[in-house]
Amino acid sequence: MPECRHHKICGLTDEGDPAAGLCILHSLQVDKDPAVFNNALREHRGNRGDQFAYMVFPKGTDFSNASFNSTKGADFSEVTFTEKADFTQASFHGPADFFSTTFAAGADFSEAAFNAEVSFHESTFTTRADFYRARFSGVASFRHAKFSERLNLAKVTFTGRADFSNATVSTRLFCSETTFAAVADFSETNFGEAEFNISTFAGKTYFGRATFNKRANFFRTTFMDEANFFRTTFMDEANFKKVVRKKLALLLKVALPK
Repeated sequence: MPECRHHKICGLTDEGDPAAGLCILHSLQVDKDPAVFNNALREHRGNRGDQFAYMVFPKGTDFSNASFNSTKGADFSEVTFTEKADFTQASFHGPADFFSTTFAAGADFSEAAFNAEVSFHESTFTTRADFYRARFSGVASFRHAKFSERLNLAKVTFTGRADFSNATVSTRLFCSETTFAAVADFSETNFGEAEFNISTFAGKTYFGRATFNKRANFFRTTFMDEANFFRTTFMDEANFKKVVRKKLALLLKVALPK
């Protein structure tokens, strides 16, 4: 039987979808049997580790409380989750790669622990994305990521650099009581409504050329280092009441609505 087109990743044949030359793990069929898929996935993790590139996850796949221990990291690049992706309280002990991953029905990373670098670069979140109380110990990249609905970053801790540059949060970013211990980069990010109230930015912070299309709330936000709002555009109310600045904030060429 011919090999799957992604044989280097899965080591399987194309019996899952012969017409497309794909195995059960990589088959694009959203109605494939979840039980068969999960059995194949368990064998795959046992034999090949946490390498999931290009896989299509059907309903019933649950990574809540999972532990990804490989030093090679967990590779979810260009994966498609057709149903909600549940990673609540999951632990990633090596690098985690979600490059260009599609979350078609919601993603829950509440209380997940990322102990090394993680990338959500160019990922797409069609519905709500929840990272409540997640912990990022290494560099966290969300560059060019697209969030169509609410993004919850409340009470998240970013120990390393947090990069959201060129990301799009179409409806609402809820980033209350969040800690950015290193550089936080929101350059050229496109926001709907954004809540940063009672958050702490310990390192340099960049909002240069970002656009806030709806209300922006920085109430009681603390900036420990420089905060750069060069050519930032506020299309609606911007609340900076009781902001704490340990150094001079660079509010340069801010564009406010007429």
